Amino acid sequence: DVKVNGHFTFIDPTVGGAFLRERDLYFKVDLGKENERLRITTNIDPKISKKALSTQDFLLSDKVRIYLEPGQNAVLYSYNYFYPLPKDLSKLKPIPPLPVNKAFSKLPKALLHFISAEVTGPYYDSWPPKNEFYNTYYEDLKDLDPHKQYQQFIRKLAVKLFRRPVNDNELTRFFDVAKKRYETDENILDAVQSALTMMLCSPKFLYKYEGDSLNLDDYAIASRLSYFLWNTLPDDRLIKMASEGKLKDPSVRSAEALTMLKDPKFQRSVTDFTEQWLELHKIYVVNPQADLLKYTFKGFTGIRPFMGQESIEFFKVILNENLSLLNFIDSDFVVINRPLNGIYKLALPEEEKLPKGSDPKERDKKLRRERSFRKVMLDKESHRGGLLTQAGILMMNTNGEFTNPFYRGAWVAQSIYGLELKTPENLTIEALESPTETFTIKDSINAHRNQPACASCHSKMDPFGLALENYDVFGRWRDTYSKFVLTKTTIEVTTEGKTKKTERIEGKYEPTTPVEASTVHRDGRPIAGIEGLKNLMLEDQDKIARNILARLSEYAMGREITYADSEMLHRLLEASKENDYKLRDLMVSIIADESFTKR
Repeated sequence: DVKVNGHFTFIDPTVGGAFLRERDLYFKVDLGKENERLRITTNIDPKISKKALSTQDFLLSDKVRIYLEPGQNAVLYSYNYFYPLPKDLSKLKPIPPLPVNKAFSKLPKALLHFISAEVTGPYYDSWPPKNEFYNTYYEDLKDLDPHKQYQQFIRKLAVKLFRRPVNDNELTRFFDVAKKRYETDENILDAVQSALTMMLCSPKFLYKYEGDSLNLDDYAIASRLSYFLWNTLPDDRLIKMASEGKLKDPSVRSAEALTMLKDPKFQRSVTDFTEQWLELHKIYVVNPQADLLKYTFKGFTGIRPFMGQESIEFFKVILNENLSLLNFIDSDFVVINRPLNGIYKLALPEEEKLPKGSDPKERDKKLRRERSFRKVMLDKESHRGGLLTQAGILMMNTNGEFTNPFYRGAWVAQSIYGLELKTPENLTIEALESPTETFTIKDSINAHRNQPACASCHSKMDPFGLALENYDVFGRWRDTYSKFVLTKTTIEVTTEGKTKKTERIEGKYEPTTPVEASTVHRDGRPIAGIEGLKNLMLEDQDKIARNILARLSEYAMGREITYADSEMLHRLLEASKENDYKLRDLMVSIIADESFTKR
């Protein structure tokens, strides 16, 4: 029983059974009224909730924090508990062993039991807690008249939410809402909450207003800087710098950018930008054919969630180590975890095997280690390195049945080179035919390219896609194509002394013809597979660097980069080229440039 206010941590250190897979678990909380469930799903990070009955996420053995009022009791129980739950949870009994008697064999089995749990707390002596938020927004208000308290609270929140100073005339309607709520229950925090709800619906919060003039004011610069690097509102430090008129100084912006890049909030922008630039959402759109999954890659389901994360972690390493953006073309390292190595087959350090019946906490730690990403150096002979050889990017640019040079080539042309591909109007595009031993992928592509309306775009993208043919649907290396065949075998089965013959049908993929990955670029340069493609792209490094710079600039400024920005792109690109195209320096140069302070 928990008898005092506070956030409490429940951690299950001794889960019965050898289950460490992600699953649904439930907390039962006795409110002295009706019993309700607090649903727990899966996530690596512990979640904090003030409400004891809200949905939260956690991974087995993570700490889960909930808020309990005096007199509330918390009881852990298995979702598979199939006996009636008493209204008085103090009478809840442990799950008995499953009876051996055959008459009970059809009863549902409890797959997971809470054997014990640790409860710690309270974390705070009072509510609201005397933390940074309290000190910033509430501490200096407690001696004021109640109406002045919530008004001043709203003023402070308005500067934060609207990202600029707001006068009382603009806040009148928020004051009125807070006053009405305060007169209901005389609770300052409830009054502020009602106004806050209204403020979060305001266009001034939902939209970034940068003014009508060409030059941004300091508050708009603070917002642009914060949304670029943190993907969120500017903090108090940035607002203060804006109020002091410091952010128009490029040296101040550069220094502040370097500080912000070290903040954990920066990870959100890395994730958001990488997903947009590389179109990583497509990883969850493509569904590999059932036969491929069944007969060639049964472990794919457990790997797919990490495919997109690989590209994000790769971007982080290049940025954090201030490496050249040419690593996006080719690199001597990959950033993977152990599940992804089921595709790459690289030599990773052996993970220590845990003894049977080991502590679930230790097994959970091992699972986390296996899922954590690490930088792995590549041998010179490796077929990996760069973005193009990453499993998620290769897989998402297929149809799920066989590799499609159209999709892969179009992705390289658009995402890496920044080329514009437009489908001619009123043109019906037929899908590629499935390749056979006598009708190859190249034959299928040539059938499309021979159509005059299709030839222009195909000449831009097909060579890129054909050069990636050594990678199968899942991004695994292959030297030959394969075909699916069914075989029948007759086996003898003996049951209760009687033997009878039965047919078994088995499927498998058999190698057919060698992969054709050599092609010619539209300008006549030969491309021999992935190595030839990487060499060609390194020759085109200025074009690719310009595209990456343009993508970063669009994300930074929140608008499309047009012909009017050509001078800015050229200026930043030339400076970056002399600095080996280092990614972090390039991002800081975007922020320091005068164009960053203009609409």
